[in-house]
Amino acid sequence: MIKVCENCGKEFTCAHNSTCWCLKYTVSRELSDYLKKSFKDCLCEDCLSYFIKNDKEILTKEKTKCK
Repeated sequence: MIKVCENCGKEFTCAHNSTCWCLKYTVSRELSDYLKKSFKDCLCEDCLSYFIKNDKEILTKEKTKCK
């Protein structure tokens, strides 16, 4: 299935099942909660990878915003 990344607007393929490329990534519970709150649908591989690599910085900023 072709989807459009909510974060960057890039088109990407999503299998939306156990064969999807996204399953090769490990996402922390905190980051998963943040992504679910921030986006309604899947992200492209570039964006998902970016969020995983920068999760501590992103989550720290998110926590700071809430105060």
